Amino acid sequence: LRIPAGSAGHEESQYRAGNAYAGQMRKLFKEQKPAEAKAAGTKAEDLFKKAREALEKAAKETLDVAAQERLRTLAFNARVGLANLYLTKGIDRAANVQALFEGVEREFAGDVNKLSIARTLRLKSLQTLGKVDEAALLLDQLLKEDPDAKGLSASASSLARTMDERGPALKGSN
Repeated sequence: LRIPAGSAGHEESQYRAGNAYAGQMRKLFKEQKPAEAKAAGTKAEDLFKKAREALEKAAKETLDVAAQERLRTLAFNARVGLANLYLTKGIDRAANVQALFEGVEREFAGDVNKLSIARTLRLKSLQTLGKVDEAALLLDQLLKEDPDAKGLSASASSLARTMDERGPALKGSN
C-alpha cells in the first residue's frame, strides 16, 4: 500500500484495497481463472482482517465522536467484505461467517441497517451450509425479537425458496 502505516488514512486504505482485491477475485472467477481468483481472495482476506483490527483500534484511540463512528462503520464494512468473500462460490468458507458477527447486536444495538446486514449474512451462511433448519430457527428468533426488522422479509423469502426446493426430497423420503 502506498499510504504508510501510522499515517492518517492507512486503516481505511487497507479496507479499500481489500475491497479492490475482492472485486478482482469476483472478476477472475467469472473469467474462469480459479487459481488467480483464489490468490486475489487470499489477499483480500488478509487486507480485510488487518483493516478491521486497525480500524477498531483507531476508533478506540480517538476522542472525536464523528471519527469513531466513521472508523467503526469501516470496520463493520470490513466484516461484511469478509463475509461476502467467504460466501463466494469457489472460496466456499461459509462456516466462517457466523463468527464475524458475534456480539454485533450489542455493539451496534441502535443501528438497524448494520443489524439487518449482519442477520442477512448469518442466514445466508446457514443456507449455504445446508443448515436450513438452523436458518429457520434463527429467522424465527429474529422475527420474535423484532417483527418489523429491516431485511428479514428478503431473508424469509430466500429461506422459503430453499425450503420449497427441499420439500420434494423430504416428501420422497417419507
